[in-house]
Amino acid sequence: ATGAVLAAGPFLVTAFTRDAEIASLIGQLLLPVALSFPLVVLSIAFEAMLIGAGFARFVAASSLCVSLASSAIAATAFSGGHGSVVTLWWAIQAMFVGRVACALSRVPAVLRAARGGAP
Repeated sequence: ATGAVLAAGPFLVTAFTRDAEIASLIGQLLLPVALSFPLVVLSIAFEAMLIGAGFARFVAASSLCVSLASSAIAATAFSGGHGSVVTLWWAIQAMFVGRVACALSRVPAVLRAARGGAP
């Protein structure tokens, strides 16, 4: 899906608008939107595994922390007057990168628990 969105980008832009400013904005959004597909899938898969293995509190706490951090990044960008919808999409990507990283940090504990060890 990521490659398809990026490859079809120039054609998608002209399908939505002929306005040069809007077309430029859509072009800038293509990369962060395309990157969201695999990041969201990984996040959902790893977090579902963690919840199923009994790590729901960890998922909740790490999701909250990562969401607050990415919100702070976006708020900082907007406070300087330089924020845009593109900034928000990159902040969303930062949030999902953080969620995947947090989930991956617990994989060894899940594997130990699956083998009968202590989490």
